[in-house]
Amino acid sequence: MGTFKFTQVLERTTEFVGKAAFTSEPPSETTTGKFSVAGTCDAGAHVVGTATRMSTADVIILETDASTKTGKFSMDFELPNEGVWLVTVTFSRGEEELEQKVFNVTTFQSTLLSVNMTSTVPENQTADTLTVSGKTLRATSVQCLVSGAITYDKQVKTNNKGTFSFKIPTTVDGDYHITIVFQKKGYDVRRIEYDTHRTVSESDMKVRARESAVKPTYKTLVDKLTSYTGKTLGYKMYVKSVTRSGDEWVILAARKLSGTTFKDIIAVTTDADPGLTVGQQYTFYGTCSGSYKVESEDKFYPCMKLLFIDK
Repeated sequence: MGTFKFTQVLERTTEFVGKAAFTSEPPSETTTGKFSVAGTCDAGAHVVGTATRMSTADVIILETDASTKTGKFSMDFELPNEGVWLVTVTFSRGEEELEQKVFNVTTFQSTLLSVNMTSTVPENQTADTLTVSGKTLRATSVQCLVSGAITYDKQVKTNNKGTFSFKIPTTVDGDYHITIVFQKKGYDVRRIEYDTHRTVSESDMKVRARESAVKPTYKTLVDKLTSYTGKTLGYKMYVKSVTRSGDEWVILAARKLSGTTFKDIIAVTTDADPGLTVGQQYTFYGTCSGSYKVESEDKFYPCMKLLFIDK
């Protein structure tokens, strides 16, 4: 470097101008119409901010100069009328335009409940829990409703910080339709909706079933069948019979086998021929679905919808 010397100093051309960085941008929604746009840009640049109302010819123009040392700038906007506004910030030096930033539109409505979602909902959910969170006005009632693969309904009221969060269980394979409802006195009710899909692999489903399966005694299962409905059951049982009934197959399986006598029978339903051998013992995993009437025996047995069989 000791062999170099400056022979001429030229002004920077446009391609060498530093890009503007914003520390405060126009909000997507506002109930007051007041907000700031601030950041840093090329030191000493002239900054012009415009806000144009989309439905009319209303225009606000603000001008300032960035600091000649730090390049910092700030402009305070105050929208005069409700509506949808487009904010643009232009940076220039002399007659030369250096850069222009066009923001997403800002909706100004005094009765609008402003909401800023801090989480994202993916098109395909991969985890067993989905967190939906955000920020709105304090003391706002926020309700989360989920339909589809599961039914979920929870309501909270925001604290002084206006934050809210819901942890939605997504262990079940299928579609999830999520609706977030916001209500606060003096403001319009708002709804934000999402759709996501959860795919559970067969191996994950089996691991989960083995871990969560309950195995009450036969008497307990019969006496408290209602309380077990919807839960995963796991039993080693002997196959008594396999028959087809309409579009499904019905397996009568016994918890006990004494000689040729099958005892403590549970009905297992499935959509396909399970390919089982009568008298053979298998481990069945399924979801308890209440009771099943066997017409030929005129009896009701506890019933489970088959998930899989460990042969």
